[in-house]
Formats: sequence, structure tokens, C-alpha cells
Amino acid sequence: MDGIVTYESSSSDDEIPKQDTAPTQLLKSSLIKSIDVAPVVEHKDEFLSLVPVDPQSHELIHNPTYEELFAPSFGPVNPFKSEKQLAPKNTLTGYVEEAHVNKFAFENQHRTFMTYGYAEDPSVEGGADRRLVGETESMTENEGKTAFEKRQKRKGDLRKRDSNWDPTSEDYTGPWAKYKDEVTVSVPSEEDRVYLEAYLAKKASKRKVVEEAPIEEKSTLHIPTPYDYQVS
Repeated sequence: MDGIVTYESSSSDDEIPKQDTAPTQLLKSSLIKSIDVAPVVEHKDEFLSLVPVDPQSHELIHNPTYEELFAPSFGPVNPFKSEKQLAPKNTLTGYVEEAHVNKFAFENQHRTFMTYGYAEDPSVEGGADRRLVGETESMTENEGKTAFEKRQKRKGDLRKRDSNWDPTSEDYTGPWAKYKDEVTVSVPSEEDRVYLEAYLAKKASKRKVVEEAPIEEKSTLHIPTPYDYQVS
């Protein structure tokens, strides 16, 4: 019995105390920021569907929005060009846009400008505002009227014409009659005539005159008689 007790006591002395194997829990604190390794990413459809528009292209293959069409251009800029040179333009002198203008209105302003030197500013679109550009003096003299509007006759228009409106007459002139006091033949003044004669004489003296001698036609006869070709 003593031996059994001794064995039990020795075995109990050799046992190693077991440690607590329960899993440790991390401390939670409001000062430590939590990290989400797989966050939810929100994407915007406007960035995925954005199609850039080439400002140099003359054709659109889709229907862009106003923001896409007039968005600022990105890319390298030439540092040696001025602000005017960098401005958008489709011609050498600037930017030309197509416009739908009435044919008569365009012809009216074109003839007014060619006749009087002024016309309406095409940049003013409708409304009561009417701005004229061109010669101010002619604008005041003609009261801003167009070429198709009636106006007061000028002093030169009051001159009488030697007209013949009879279509059966050989001397029919119609609206192309000359003025009665019109001078159709004019000669230079005495001073101009002397100058022209001196100029022409000086020009003729510098001109080299080459006298060509008349060409004499010659022929050589190799037979005794010029009439009998049978003689040898």
C-alpha cells in the first residue's frame, strides 16, 4: 500500500499545470479607426458614358449633351501662340457659322452697302434694336434707308436727260439717255498736253531704231540656157 501511495504522490508532483487556452478578444476603442478591406465603391454613370468630342472634327457620330459639346479642351497648349491665335476658328481670319438668311434681306443689305457704304449689323438678331455699320456721313445723308427704299433725290439726280421714250423711234434711249449737259469728249489741259508730248519724245529717243535692208532674192543657174532644159 505504501508503494501505491508513493507512486500517486510522485505522479502528481510531475504534472504541469495547464494554462487557460480560451481565445483572446481584441480591445475595442473609439480612438482606433476601423478599416474596411472591401468597401462599397459607388460609380457614376456619367463618367463611364462620357464620350470626348474632338473640336477639330466636322462630324458627330453620337448625340452629345451641351456640357460634352462645349466642355473645355484638355491637352498640351502651344506656348508660342497668342490668345487670338488659340481662339477657335475654322477659317484663316476667324470663325464662320452657317446662318439661314432670307435671300431678299441679304441682297438688300449687300446692295445698300455697295451703294451707300453702310448696312445693318448682322450680329443683332431681330428685335427693335437696329444698328448700322459703315460710313456715318452717308448714313446720315440717306437717313439710314436701304437701296430698295425711296429717298429724296440728290442734286445730281435733278439733271435733265435728253431722253426719247418712243419705242418705234430709231433714237430710242429709254432710261439710258445722256444728260443734256454731259460732256462725252474731253481733252487734256494745255499743261498736261505739253507734259505728254515731252514724255513721248523722250521715250521715242530712247527707243533703238533698227533699219532692215530689203532682202534680194538670188538664184544660180547651172545649165547653159535657162529656157532649153534638154541641152546637155
